[in-house]
Amino acid sequence: MSRSSVGKFMMFVLMTIILVATATTTWGQSTQGRVDVTVLDQKKAYVTGAKIVLKDVGTNTERNADAQNGGTYSFVNLPLGKYKLTVSKDGFETDTFDVEVEATKTTSIEATLNVGAVTQVIDVGATAPVMDTTSNVIGSVINTKSIEDLPLSGRNLTALSTLTPGYTGTWNGLPSIAQGNNVDGVMGSPSRMKFGGNSSPSVQVRLENIEEMTIQTDQLDLNQGFGQSSMQINFTTRRGGNDFHGRAFEDFRNSYLNANSWRNDATGTPRPHLELNEFGGSVGGHVIKNKLFFFGSFSTDQQPGTATAGASVLTASAQASNFTYSPTVGTTIPAGNTWTTCSTGALPTVAGSTCTVNLFGLAASWNSTASPSQQIAAGLNSVIGTNMSAINTSVTGSSLTAGSDPNILSLSFNTPAPIKAYYPTFRVDWDVTKKIRASLAYNETITIQPVANAPFFPGAGFASSAAGNRFKAYPAALGIEWTISPTLVNQFNGGFLYNSNYFGYNSPGLYKTNPQNVAWPLVTSPQNYYLPVTSYYPVFNASDTLNWQHRSHALSFGFSFYREQDHYWNPPEGINYITLGLASGDPALTPFSTNAGTNFPGSNTSQQGEAQSLYSLLTGRISSTFVRNTYQPASNSYSTAVTAFNLDELSKAAGVFAQDSWRIRPNLTFNYGLRWDFTGAQHDLNGVYHNSDLSSILGPTPLGNLFHPGILTGNNNPTINARPNPYNGWYKSPQPMFGIAWSPQPTNDLLRKG
Repeated sequence: MSRSSVGKFMMFVLMTIILVATATTTWGQSTQGRVDVTVLDQKKAYVTGAKIVLKDVGTNTERNADAQNGGTYSFVNLPLGKYKLTVSKDGFETDTFDVEVEATKTTSIEATLNVGAVTQVIDVGATAPVMDTTSNVIGSVINTKSIEDLPLSGRNLTALSTLTPGYTGTWNGLPSIAQGNNVDGVMGSPSRMKFGGNSSPSVQVRLENIEEMTIQTDQLDLNQGFGQSSMQINFTTRRGGNDFHGRAFEDFRNSYLNANSWRNDATGTPRPHLELNEFGGSVGGHVIKNKLFFFGSFSTDQQPGTATAGASVLTASAQASNFTYSPTVGTTIPAGNTWTTCSTGALPTVAGSTCTVNLFGLAASWNSTASPSQQIAAGLNSVIGTNMSAINTSVTGSSLTAGSDPNILSLSFNTPAPIKAYYPTFRVDWDVTKKIRASLAYNETITIQPVANAPFFPGAGFASSAAGNRFKAYPAALGIEWTISPTLVNQFNGGFLYNSNYFGYNSPGLYKTNPQNVAWPLVTSPQNYYLPVTSYYPVFNASDTLNWQHRSHALSFGFSFYREQDHYWNPPEGINYITLGLASGDPALTPFSTNAGTNFPGSNTSQQGEAQSLYSLLTGRISSTFVRNTYQPASNSYSTAVTAFNLDELSKAAGVFAQDSWRIRPNLTFNYGLRWDFTGAQHDLNGVYHNSDLSSILGPTPLGNLFHPGILTGNNNPTINARPNPYNGWYKSPQPMFGIAWSPQPTNDLLRKG
């Protein structure tokens, strides 16, 4: 068989394997780049033993290697940036290339050496092509240099990921749970509540701090592990170099440049105050030239603005127990109905007529003939009256507008809504020796919104009903690279993700002294609270990859691990939730429902229900009440005090992998490997979770006989038991990967011309 025939046969076999193989599902955690070099002579034969030097232009760090027997070499674990590549061998001219390394991407370079004196240097002069011809990763790169001069609304880069090809609400039609992200190789967000999508990290990735963002949408490498996602967004923090660089910026906006909303104009509410001042600066350089480098940044948002809030209140007439409604046209008002007045008197009503029923007058009339046990309240409840007086004071001078309901007014008011955010960042890179390099990166976001939840009503009397939120997140990433030999390189990545959310952090705690939440019908209740909720989901993760180059093979082996502990502080329990209304058996139901046709002439059931709601509100009539008490594991009892039950759950997983990038020809690479993940069940560390096993779920029907009626040999006594582990771990998860990277050349093999 000729060499050409062998080549065609191998191509056919490889393409057949790819068509029948299944793709892997992995995560990416490495944010570094790679340069694949192939050295050829003028006859396209491999040049073995060529000297290859890759120099980092920013730090003068050099990596030296010899071309392997296949004429190839791969520089791995490269910080992104600009490099100078030099290829030389005795008897040949020396070639140099300008190379730009991008995060998570492979740059493939083919150096063709011409016969000549070694002192002759051929400078390509242009940047080497960034086409990836040796890996199968599909994705896009967003370099901040190309966008940092654009006018952006905000400086968070995450939104730019939606501009990549294949995005239609998600990437390539993948479910949101298949998303992942990392910042400098550290998991950027926890897995809890991942069903909402995990493409955005907990920390805000800022334009002034991030060097590059890559979006990998398919065919991720196996060493980009954790086994959790099929697409990945990677962010890399800027780094310092031998030269000192700095910047300062300020973005300013205010409400004078904004129009008021249509609703605010319609209700006479002023334009909310907006003032956004976003400023900061950064500096990068060296501590020890060619050895130790740093980058630091600090920026902040200061927004002392206001927001428009809303509520609903009773009209003055409704507060005096006058319920107004529109009766059915033609209704005649009974002459003896002294508590009802209509716009047309006692005559048949016409279109546009309204009737008003004084509910306290109706109650007094009912009481005059009812037995003592059936008599009902005919006056304003003192607690409700005190709260309504406070509301009336607070809305003085506010915008109140009437709607379709003649008993209710809509309230709009502006409330302070300041926001402050801080974004400190630093990174240190240290060339410990020529063989050991280390980096440490830290990005933090602190956001404080003291009035995130507006008070229920305006004015000083309700200012304490507001509550704020506070958020803090930071990923801290450590990377260590050890060049054991030119063909053996080890890369370790480890880090910690801190992410905490404090909802209602400044709540005044009124629920402790008066643990009653009263739901008012029809209008906004002032007897309410914003209850605090806190979550904290710390994540530890680590990975290690050993890269070994042997002849035309670039092999990698390694593992990854993560541990996430989910702390969730529930809202306080022990609060009595009271609902105002008329319950079944309440004597007030008779005049408001049984005799409604007489007492509310011409009304429909909806209007009668609203009359019941207004009466129950004014008189403080209770229709239902309930309280949730927290379980105390120590005493195996429920507490009647205002306390919270705190969740404490743990999830962890580990994975191992091995893969090879086999350079069969200069334009053909075969990538294959296997990853295996071991994922434990998320379980409760308090030991109080209860659930049923499969036999209790199926009950008397045994497993496998769900559609066989009459077979009842299963579990005849189903139970719910304390079971911290609701399901078993997932340990059988082989993930094979096969792929080819082929750069067709029209003059060779299958595509030969002529």
